Amino acid sequence: MAKIDIDVNRVFSPSTRFTLDEWHHNNQFRYRCSETQRELSDRLLAEAMLACDSAKEIVKANKEETDHRLLEKLNDIEFRKGELLSIRKEIALEIDALSVYKERIINVLKSVKRNALAICERCLIARVVMLNEWELQTNSNVIDANKEINSAKQLRCYIDTIIKQTIDELNNQKNVTNEAFRQRIEQTREAKTKLELQHSEIIKQVTAMSSNITSIKKSIAEKEGYMALAHTRLGHRCQRPGIEHAQDLVEVNLVKEIHELRNVVANLQRMLCADIERGETRFVGISPVSASTSTSVSALASAPTPLHESSANKCDISRATSGVGHIGTNVPSGTHQDVQTTRTSVSAALRSERDLNASTSRWKKVGRFLQRLTLIMLLLVVAVVALAAIVIYMGPIYLVQLLIVISVAYFVAGGRMRWFYVALKTISRDCKGLIGYIRMLWSAHGHGRKNRNVADIFRQHVNRYPNKICFIFEDKEWTFQQIEDFSNKIATIFKTHGYKKGDAIALLLENRPEFIAIWLGLNKLGVVTSLINNNLRKSSLLHCINIAKCQALIYGTEFFDAVTDIASSLDAKLTLYRFGNHPNTMSVGLKEKDLNTLLLDTPAAPLGVQEKSGYHDKLLYIYTSGTTGLPKAAVITNSRYIFITSSVRYMGTLRDSDRIYTSLPLYHTAGGIMAVGLALIYGHTTVIRKKFSASAYFADCIKYKCTVGQYIGEMCRYILAVPSKKEDQEHNIRLIFGNGLRPQIWDEFVKRFKIPQVLEFYGATEGNANVMNIDNKMGAIGFFSRIIPSVYPVSLIKVDEDGEPIRNSKGLCQVCKPNEPGAFIGKISPNNPTRAFLGYVDKKASEKKVIHNVFTKGDSAFLSGDILVADECGYLYFKDRTGDTFRWKGENVSTSEIEAIISNFINYRDCIVYGVEIKGTEVDIKEQLPAYARPQFVRILTKIDLTGTFKLKKKDLQEEGYNPYKVQDKLYYLNAKLGYQLLTSEVYDQIQQGKIKF
Repeated sequence: MAKIDIDVNRVFSPSTRFTLDEWHHNNQFRYRCSETQRELSDRLLAEAMLACDSAKEIVKANKEETDHRLLEKLNDIEFRKGELLSIRKEIALEIDALSVYKERIINVLKSVKRNALAICERCLIARVVMLNEWELQTNSNVIDANKEINSAKQLRCYIDTIIKQTIDELNNQKNVTNEAFRQRIEQTREAKTKLELQHSEIIKQVTAMSSNITSIKKSIAEKEGYMALAHTRLGHRCQRPGIEHAQDLVEVNLVKEIHELRNVVANLQRMLCADIERGETRFVGISPVSASTSTSVSALASAPTPLHESSANKCDISRATSGVGHIGTNVPSGTHQDVQTTRTSVSAALRSERDLNASTSRWKKVGRFLQRLTLIMLLLVVAVVALAAIVIYMGPIYLVQLLIVISVAYFVAGGRMRWFYVALKTISRDCKGLIGYIRMLWSAHGHGRKNRNVADIFRQHVNRYPNKICFIFEDKEWTFQQIEDFSNKIATIFKTHGYKKGDAIALLLENRPEFIAIWLGLNKLGVVTSLINNNLRKSSLLHCINIAKCQALIYGTEFFDAVTDIASSLDAKLTLYRFGNHPNTMSVGLKEKDLNTLLLDTPAAPLGVQEKSGYHDKLLYIYTSGTTGLPKAAVITNSRYIFITSSVRYMGTLRDSDRIYTSLPLYHTAGGIMAVGLALIYGHTTVIRKKFSASAYFADCIKYKCTVGQYIGEMCRYILAVPSKKEDQEHNIRLIFGNGLRPQIWDEFVKRFKIPQVLEFYGATEGNANVMNIDNKMGAIGFFSRIIPSVYPVSLIKVDEDGEPIRNSKGLCQVCKPNEPGAFIGKISPNNPTRAFLGYVDKKASEKKVIHNVFTKGDSAFLSGDILVADECGYLYFKDRTGDTFRWKGENVSTSEIEAIISNFINYRDCIVYGVEIKGTEVDIKEQLPAYARPQFVRILTKIDLTGTFKLKKKDLQEEGYNPYKVQDKLYYLNAKLGYQLLTSEVYDQIQQGKIKF
C-alpha cells in the first residue's frame, strides 16, 4: 500500500514555475526573432516589387516588338494581296484573249471547210502541164547541166593541183619534223646525262650545306641577344626622319616628266606642220598632163586621208577620188585629151585590180588552210618539247604511256580525218587553255617551292603598295595596310589566348572586310577557320560547329539570337568572341569575350618568329550548301586556295587594273575564294556588298567603276527580271565570271547588258575536277581537249539511274562517247597538289565521293555526282545532278531543263521540279506511250527556300510529295482531258486507290 502512495505523489507533483527574468528574456528573444522576420519580409517585398517592375518592362518591350513584327506581317500580307490581285487581273486578261483566239479559230475552221473544195480544184488545174513545156524545160536543163559540167572540170583540175602541192608540202614538213624530233631526242639524252651528274654534285653540296646550316644555327643562337638589341635600336632609328624626307621626290619626278612632255609636244607639233605642208605640196603638184597622171590619181584614190589634214584638203581629195573629170576642170583646155587617156587607163587599172582581188581571194582560202596546217605543225613541235621535258623530269616510262594515249586518241577515237578536223577547230582554244594552265602550275610551283601561305603572299602586296585600296564596302575604303594591321591584331590576340597551329575556330559573320581580315590573321598562326553559313540556325548551326571540332566561335552581334538558341548545347570548353556594334550587348552565358575591346588594346605590330602554316597546310573549312542533307565541311588548304584563285586570274586573262565586284556570301567558295582571293593573291581591288540586290547590281558596278563582275546562275535570272533601265549598258564590265548561267537566258543576258566575255566555270568545293569556258561558247560550262585529253585528267563515265558507274567485263569504267550523258570525274593524284582530293573533315563522307579501279586497276577518281554532256569538240554542258532526274514512262526526265523552261514562262520567277512516286504507275511502264516531261503535279508556294548560293532546296519538298494531308499549299494535278485541276484529299485518295490513272 505504501508503494502505491509514492507513485501517486509523483504523478500529481506541482509543475515548475518560471521566474520574471526568464519570462523577460524569452519575450526579448521572441521580439528579436519577429524583428528579423519583419526585415526579411520587407526585403523580400522590395525584391518582389523590383522583379515586378522589370517584368513589366520586359513585357512592354516584348509587346512593342510583337506589335512591330505584326505590323510587318500585315504589310507583307497587304503586299502579297496586291500581287495576287494583279495576277488575278492578268489571268482575266489572258482568259479574254484566249476567248477571242477561240472565236477566231472557229471562224477560220468554218472558212476552211467552205473553201477546201475550191482550193483542191485550183491545185488540180495548176498541175496540168503541156508536152511542149516539158520539152522546153528539159532542153534548158540539159544545156545548164552541160555548162555546169564544163565549169566543174576546170575547177576539178585546179583543186587536184592544189591538193598535190599540199601533199608535197606536208611530206616535206613530215620529213623535217622527224629529223628535228630525232635530233631533239639525242639532245635530250645528253641533257639527261648532264642532269644526272649535276644531281650527284648537288647531293654532295646539300650534304655540305646541311653541316654549314647546323653551324650557322649555333652561331645565330649565340647572337640572338645582340640581334634583339639591334632590332630595338633599329626601331628607334626608323622613327627618326631620314635624309630622303628632306625633299619631295614625287614633286621632282613630276616636274621632270612635265618638261619631257612639253618637249615631246613641241616636237610633235613641228612634225605635224611639216607633214601638212608636204601633203598640200603633193596635192597641188598633181597634173593630168603627163602619162604618169593615172598612176598618181589611182594612188591618191586608194590612200587613206590623214587625220591632220584640213577640211579643204579633205574636200579636194574627195573630189579627186570620185573621178578624173573633176581634176580636169582645174587644168588648161588643151589637156582634156590627156585627161580622157588618164580616165581610160585608170578604169583599166581598176578592172585589173578587181580581177586580181578575185583571183587572190581563192588563194587566201588556200593560205588560211595552209596557215592552219602550220599551226598544227607548231603544236606538234610544242608537243615534242613537252615530251622532252616529260622524259627529263618524269622518265621515259611516262612518255611511252602518254604516246600510247595520243596514238589511240588519234587513230581510234573518231577516225584520223575527223580527229584532224576537230584539232583544226579547237587548236586555238586548247592553246589558250594550255598557256593559262601552265601559268597556273608555274604560279603554284613558285609559291609551293617557297612554302608560302596566303598571309605570306598578301604581305608581299602590302610591302609593294600599302596605300592601294584592297576592299570597298558600303562606301568605305580599306587599304592593304589597314587589312594587314587588323589581321596582325587578330593574330596577336589569339596567340596570347593560347591558340596554336592545327586548332579550329568557327567564324559567323555577315559580309564585311573584317570577315576576311579575321581568318587571314588566324592563318598567320596556322589556325584553321571554319566559315559558318550565317543562314543556319539551331541544329544545323550546332552541327557545323561540332563537326569541325572548333575550340572557339567568333560571332557578330547581329547573330546574338542564333548563338543564344544553341548556347546550352555548346561544349563548355568552347570560348565565344563577340564582335560588332549591334545594340544587343548582353552575354550569352558561357565563357565570352568582347573582341572589340581586345582589338582596341592590341598593337598592330606583326608577330615574331613562330610556327606558321605552310603551303600544304589547312587554311579553311568551307561547308557545302546542304541541299541534300546537313552541310559537310570541305577542307581547303593554302595550295588549293591559291590554285583556285589563279584559275580566274589566268584563264580569264585579268589585268592588274581590273576592279572586282561581288555580292556573294564570303563563307562559300565563289565569294570567299574566287573573288576575295584576287585581292589577297594578286592585288586586285574588290568591291564587297553585304547582300545581293538585283536592281543595284549594275548600279554598283557603275558607281565603283568595276570592270569584272561575279555571278551565280540564279542571280542572272533575277537581274534579267528587273525592268530595263539606262544603267544596263552604261557600265564598264568587260568580263563576268561565275557558274550556273542557264543556256535559256545566256544570250538574252549578254545582249541586254552588252557583256563582252562570260567566264563560266564548273567545280565542287571539295573536288579536284574544275573546268572553265574560256572562249564564250554559249551554254558550255567548260571544256577538255580532244587533241591531247590526258593533259588535264578529267572525263565523263557512264553511270546508271542511281549514279553508280557502269563497268565493263574487266571491272573498269566506260568513257562516254560525244553527246552521251555521263558522270563527271577527276583523276586523283596524291603526289600532285593540283590533283589531290582533300575531301571533307568527315572521312566517311569523303570515301563516298571516291571511286576506285576507274581506267586501270588500283587508280581512283573523284566522282562529282553531276551529269554532263561533252560534244565532239570537247565542250561540256550541264545536264543534271544525280538524283534530280526521275523516271517517267520509260525515260529519264531532267528536272533542271523543265525548271528553266517553266521559269521563262513565268517571268523568271523561282520554280522547283522534282520527281514523286505515284502508286501503281510503274507496273505497265514499258507498255505506255513515249516519255512526256510535263509536270504531273504543280504546287504553288508563297516562298521558296534557297541556300546561301541561291540553290533550290528540294529534299523536304520531295519527302512531302503531293499529299494534301501534309501540304498546306495549293496542289494541282494534270487531267488528260481538262488540264490542271485542283488536287483535293478525295482526288488524292482516288490516286492512291488507282482509280485515277497517269
